[in-house]
Amino acid sequence: GGIGDWEDGKRCSERTEMTSYFRAFTLLKNTGDTVDNEEGGEKTSESAISKNGEGVVKAGEIFFDYTYLWAGGHDSLENLQQIIDMAKNGREKGKAILDCSGFVRASLYMVYGIDIGGSSTSGYASIPELQEIPVSAIGPADVAWRPGHVEIVTSVNDGTVHTQGATAPG
Repeated sequence: GGIGDWEDGKRCSERTEMTSYFRAFTLLKNTGDTVDNEEGGEKTSESAISKNGEGVVKAGEIFFDYTYLWAGGHDSLENLQQIIDMAKNGREKGKAILDCSGFVRASLYMVYGIDIGGSSTSGYASIPELQEIPVSAIGPADVAWRPGHVEIVTSVNDGTVHTQGATAPG
């Protein structure tokens, strides 16, 4: 789908392309998966990061059977965990549960256990757990943000950034 599908999506959560101006953010994470380098130190393995990136994409897919809820996923972590558990168990499909930033928060939390908090999209640039990166460096599990909307990156092919997230109907 193009930008029209993204803004006027029929479903809450879907795969789209980020076709307009956006900024890119990555989660500051410690995956715990490290490899020894020649100097005897450790560094995070690239395969661990890419494996987790695919995990974030898969995590978000559990919300595809639900619909958009304005401010959904912005309150307590306990409430977010209840939403995640409901979706994992496939209960109440079709229910309105998350908005775009709630979708991103839940997807990242499920894989990394890091809560970026219930900020609306306007606060993304100041979330301490997120670091802005060049758009050219964006990859799976990173965050694509533009004023008023945010999504998780699923892949980048020939310069086209593919994303998934919660989209407001109409």
